[in-house]
Amino acid sequence: MSQELQVLYNHTNAWITYVNYDGKNNTQTVSLGPGQIMRAKGQFNIPDNSDACNYWSYEHSEIQVSGSAIFSFWDDDDDNYKLKYIQGNNCSTTPIYMPGYYDGGNGATVGIVVSGSESGYTILACQIVNA
Repeated sequence: MSQELQVLYNHTNAWITYVNYDGKNNTQTVSLGPGQIMRAKGQFNIPDNSDACNYWSYEHSEIQVSGSAIFSFWDDDDDNYKLKYIQGNNCSTTPIYMPGYYDGGNGATVGIVVSGSESGYTILACQIVNA
C-alpha cells in the first residue's frame, strides 16, 4: 500500500500541477490555481519507492510549475513509509525527509501544502485526521 494523499493546497501565486506516477500505467494529473485546494479522498496513493532511481519513471509524484518539476516526492516503503522529497526531478539527488508530518506508516492520510513564489517554493506535509 502507501500513504494516501487526501489534500493538496496551492498556497502560491502560480498555477501548479500535481503529477502522480503511481505504477507503469496509472499516471494522474491535477492542476490547481493560486489559493485552490484539492480534496482527493481515496484517489491518490503516494507512490512507494525504496530505490528512487531504479523505479523513478513510474514511482514518484511531482509538483510542477509551468511544466517543470519544482519538487518530486514519494514514500519509502523500506523506511516505514516516510515521505521523502527532492527539488526538481533528478532521481540521483539525495532525498530528504519532507518537513512536517512524514512518518505515518502504511495507509496514513496526508495533506501537502506548496507555498512561496518564483523566488523560492517550499513544500510540507501534515497528517489528515477524521478523513
